[in-house]
Amino acid sequence: MKEILPSDYDLSEVHIVGNGPSASKFKYTTGTVICFHKPTVDECDIICTPAFRLGNEGYWNLPTIITYDINFSECKRLISYLYSKKSLSAIEPKHLCFKWSVYQIHSEHACNHKLTDSGQRAYIWANHNGAKKIHLWGFDNIWTTEDNGYITSDPSVFHIFDNEHNYISDKMYLNKRNLWPSILQPNTEIHK
Repeated sequence: MKEILPSDYDLSEVHIVGNGPSASKFKYTTGTVICFHKPTVDECDIICTPAFRLGNEGYWNLPTIITYDINFSECKRLISYLYSKKSLSAIEPKHLCFKWSVYQIHSEHACNHKLTDSGQRAYIWANHNGAKKIHLWGFDNIWTTEDNGYITSDPSVFHIFDNEHNYISDKMYLNKRNLWPSILQPNTEIHK
């Protein structure tokens, strides 16, 4: 049996479908579709979920990007191996991507780092694997309601991240939202 690799998929155009309200506006064109925890759209090709949730949503017979949090002091051998495989993310240096896995490295003081969520890790994974164009659907927690604007690939609009009232009110996700300006790439379109 042949091993299925990320390179077996057409990653020239990637649609990442989140769980926010705007996911209902998802319009498939071409390329690969990534969903979270289970297929949320018929066109889903790949699932992304944290290791602790694996299997909680059932088995879907789709390749799965499994995400992990790893402690630097406890996993030095694994981290060395991953570095040797050139798996360091170019857009977020605390993440390593290897085949169907994304690892976030942290120190023993886990409260001092920002945990990323499945959406951010899928985005990091897609960029690491050479996605030319990325569409984000259902990522409502990163766009502003002010003037009906939203994040684009234009870096000049990143100033909206500085004003907390622009976000959906759920404070639990504020730290995760703060990571987006540093990882968004020009190849990304966020659909509202």
